[in-house]
Amino acid sequence: MGRLFYLKVRMVVATAAMFLLTFAFFLGVSMIVKGLPINITSFLPGAEESGTSTFISSLGVGASIPVFPLQEAGNFFQIPESYWRDTFLLSWMLQELQWSWLFDPYVMGGLAALTVFFMFFEWLAGPSIAFRALGAKYVSPEDAPWLHSTIEELAKKSGIPKPRVAISRYSFPNGCVFGRTLGSSTLVVTEGLLKELNADEVRAVIGHELGHLKHKDCIVLTLLSAIPTLCFIIFTLAFSGLRVTYRPRGKGSGWAIVLLVIGVISILAYFVTLLVVRYLSRMREFYADAYSAYTTNPSYMKSALAKIAYGLSTKQVEVHGARAFFVEDPAAASKEINEIMRNLEEHDLNKDGVLDERELQIAMEKEAAKSRWNRLNMLFSTHPPTFKRILLLSIIEKELRAGRFSSQNIYRHI
Repeated sequence: MGRLFYLKVRMVVATAAMFLLTFAFFLGVSMIVKGLPINITSFLPGAEESGTSTFISSLGVGASIPVFPLQEAGNFFQIPESYWRDTFLLSWMLQELQWSWLFDPYVMGGLAALTVFFMFFEWLAGPSIAFRALGAKYVSPEDAPWLHSTIEELAKKSGIPKPRVAISRYSFPNGCVFGRTLGSSTLVVTEGLLKELNADEVRAVIGHELGHLKHKDCIVLTLLSAIPTLCFIIFTLAFSGLRVTYRPRGKGSGWAIVLLVIGVISILAYFVTLLVVRYLSRMREFYADAYSAYTTNPSYMKSALAKIAYGLSTKQVEVHGARAFFVEDPAAASKEINEIMRNLEEHDLNKDGVLDERELQIAMEKEAAKSRWNRLNMLFSTHPPTFKRILLLSIIEKELRAGRFSSQNIYRHI
């Protein structure tokens, strides 16, 4: 269990580092402004307004923050339409903001505390958002007896409470788990997963998801993902303010420079923290795969991954707010299968023009050996490439056959 301990240490260090980075950002902005040779507040709109007006307008901006959509764990260039509506609303609010109060030490302390608040908000709201995005419905043991008994058996084997069980209406094969605590977690499988995978493969996917619960992934990653989201919101605040305060050769130009610097630093911090979260997310997928191999069977997990990747590539999947929770990322799966299909002749062993389940799995293992993967894509992916996951499971399968795989070395090859 040594490697799992080091993973937990990395997660704690990452959480602390990202919080300190956000706090340092707020503190740095305060020091920069206070160190300017000019009185920046004299350039700010509304400096002469009353304290009551300042409080009300500042409260309005603060209350608008939860209105922003939680940052989608996928292609961050795909911004929902609601974002622009909310940005317009925020820009209007910023015209009333009393900027002279912004760099008060108490305000800066409040902004630092906002980091903790936003992590709490995402921890509180994240599971509900994911559940609604999936269109899931809870099912009773009477409605799905095999599913309930399998989850109960594997949860007992894992030494964790049995999660609530739900089925999503989506036809693509996938599964996920989320929750605020171990005792309040929910395991969701799609109708497509139950239809396209056999019982052993579904069991392996359940083992994978329970591995996430065992490692507390859904809780930790939900908290961590709040940091880049907060950085993105600060960036939006800065550039929204830039649009309403900048006047060429006017009295707002000094403030515009400050906002520009804040915006640039914020977006850089966003990318850095996002990369950290995505890296940790990919690592935890490997750990969940290894745990599934230990509790079920690596061979079935391999075939499940191949089927899920292929199933996701053949269906249009649009589930906003839940992609990071899935056993496989739909967007990444489509790219991987398209790469394989470009070399169809090489991978079509029986030359019938299509890839069956076995041929697809062999093709993915070959891709793992080649390690052909766009490095930039992988950096921003929530999940490792499927063929790398299959390669890890193949190694574990060999260890299992040789009698060298046990509870003491589950994560040795990660």
